[in-house]
Amino acid sequence: MEQEIDDIGSVEDGTFGEGSSTGNPLNSWPSGTRDVTEFPTFVFDGTSTNVELVSPKAHLKAFLALDGVDATDYPRQLSGGGLGNSDQRARSYRKLYERLGLIFRDGEKIRLSEIGLGLRDFPATLPETLENYAEGEKQRFVQNFRSKAIRILAKDQLDNPTEIQRHRLPPGCDVFPFRCIWQAMLELDNKLHYEEVNRCLLYVMKMADLPAAIDRIRTARNQTESYAEASTDELSESLGLPVFEDQASARVSSWFSLAGWGGLIIEQGNQTDGFRHLVPEAIPLIRDELSKPPTFYSAQDEVDWFDHYLRTVIPRDTMDATPSEFIEAFKTDLLVAGLQFDEETTNRFVASCQTKAFVILTGLSGAGKTKLAQAFARWLSPRDGSPRYEIIAVGPDWTSKDYVLGYPDALDSTKYVRTQVLNMILRAAGESRSPFVLVFDEMNLSHVERYFADILSSLESNEAICLHNDLTDRDGIPARISSLPPNLFIIGTVNVDDTTYMFSPKVLDRANVIEFRVDSSSMRSFLDGSSSVSLENLDGKGAIYARSFVESCKKIPSLEDEEISIVTEEIMLVFRILEYFGYEFGYRTASEMKNFIAFHKALTPTTWRISAAIDAQVFQKVLPKLHGSRRKIEPLLTSLAIACHSSRKWADDAAGFLSDEVFQKAIGADSSSHPSDPLETDEKGRLLMSYQTAIYPLSLAKLQRMLRGLEDGFTSFAEA
Repeated sequence: MEQEIDDIGSVEDGTFGEGSSTGNPLNSWPSGTRDVTEFPTFVFDGTSTNVELVSPKAHLKAFLALDGVDATDYPRQLSGGGLGNSDQRARSYRKLYERLGLIFRDGEKIRLSEIGLGLRDFPATLPETLENYAEGEKQRFVQNFRSKAIRILAKDQLDNPTEIQRHRLPPGCDVFPFRCIWQAMLELDNKLHYEEVNRCLLYVMKMADLPAAIDRIRTARNQTESYAEASTDELSESLGLPVFEDQASARVSSWFSLAGWGGLIIEQGNQTDGFRHLVPEAIPLIRDELSKPPTFYSAQDEVDWFDHYLRTVIPRDTMDATPSEFIEAFKTDLLVAGLQFDEETTNRFVASCQTKAFVILTGLSGAGKTKLAQAFARWLSPRDGSPRYEIIAVGPDWTSKDYVLGYPDALDSTKYVRTQVLNMILRAAGESRSPFVLVFDEMNLSHVERYFADILSSLESNEAICLHNDLTDRDGIPARISSLPPNLFIIGTVNVDDTTYMFSPKVLDRANVIEFRVDSSSMRSFLDGSSSVSLENLDGKGAIYARSFVESCKKIPSLEDEEISIVTEEIMLVFRILEYFGYEFGYRTASEMKNFIAFHKALTPTTWRISAAIDAQVFQKVLPKLHGSRRKIEPLLTSLAIACHSSRKWADDAAGFLSDEVFQKAIGADSSSHPSDPLETDEKGRLLMSYQTAIYPLSLAKLQRMLRGLEDGFTSFAEA
């Protein structure tokens, strides 16, 4: 059975009108003059947990379409909302939705918060989606959104820069109005009367005064059987003078409506006895929120206030996305933003991030390395005024960890010099369910081992990082970080030229290395394309997947038994060839190769090829560490090329393996009088060992380029 729709008070003067008051208006909360505003109404069934429909009013729909619109474009704000032609009315409604945490002003633009973006997207998808949900999933869905609303409203203060009537408040007012209402309801048998709000709560000007107001209400209830039957004098004696005499119920109703957030927190509809009640499912969430004592925030201006008010809004994570849904959404949004990356490159990049939170992007300057890193970070980061990524420009003078982790001020024993990197690490540790991204641009402009040693060690051993030697926090910085947060993803971009430094095996061993190249086909596609790159179009688009992405990194997907056998045989084949020439790898590399292959499959389960995943790991984990002179490394590169080209029985859906035969064939290239030459061509100059017919084409093509580099006597994975 549908519950009655509730209204929110008018905001004719910018927030709330004064109306007809008896009490001192300088010592009371502002309240509504009449009920004309309808908040988005969640229609529930009798259990208050099964959402059937979300039905925002026209003016809310109008405001939810304003993301990015100029804040002073009032005709646009009024359009479609049924608000008439009043600029003042547009400002009034905007203030209302700001207070509810749905929108905020970002410079000269109106922006939707994460919860605003989520609400905007609901009407088109929610009714059909929830019909297919199990009852438990419906309850979880609603409770998730209810939790967001409570977290937002709990931070609201009467005294903040967006409140036009803040001049009415006495000095030192530190009231959190919605916390006051919820606390009173919890302590008063989960009910609150409009007369109790009008005559007691609206006079609370300091949080320290709230217990006394609640005690007075409790005493009044013991003395009065029915407020409806009590005279005005009796009410004034037990509860105090009213703030509003004229239509008190209607003017106080605005506070119930705001604190109730569309029926998610306080049951909707005017009760016949004048009491309102908390929704049962909201009570444990409210108790949890109220257990955290609030700290009054003295905001400098509106920008500062919104940064504080919306900073902890949970991202739009209502979708428990599968890895394949995640990657498809990311690829689609990349195209919308005008970014064209090979699909397999995107697959390998995301699988690499899931496998190990350190990825290196190398290749030609201008090939899109930094753009992909930025796109990934901006796509996942919420648009709530607190991006969860930083682009760090590495300097050629970075010679110590101080440039990354900061340092204690030698001139002031109480200060610590912070860095962007340290701030992001500490934020990630405090918000463990959200992804944070650090992009180190041109990482090899300086010796990586000099400034990045502590990070590399922590990536390897998960050990603590020491920041200073004080026994307690210094300037808010702990003495040590127990380990790098697992939700922190580090992406380094690398350009190779005469001004940069080579990476050591110690660095390469801890990362997946993805190379960016530009071939004639991709260049043609770029030149023929008409769209320009617009990274702004990616901002916040993937926030709905943020939490599920972090969770996906914690659990390694499973492979079929036959797939595990193939992966084991192929890793052993590569290991034996490397071992033969003295270049073997360790257990960590083997483990990360297996994990990558499992993550890679989960991203594209319907089109996945095991050979593509293994090829990617040979390319990203094995080849980057190979470099040297012709005499030293040519036999190894040749053997690996033969192995990458040779056919496999399992690739033809036949039982059994040929790993030993392939191994013998590969190492025979070192001793045979007629070795197979990966660079041998036919009469037309075409390579006989073509990557197009290879089982591992990506790796073979790279090995052939490295072998060509030996014409100068030396070769390495990095290409200028």
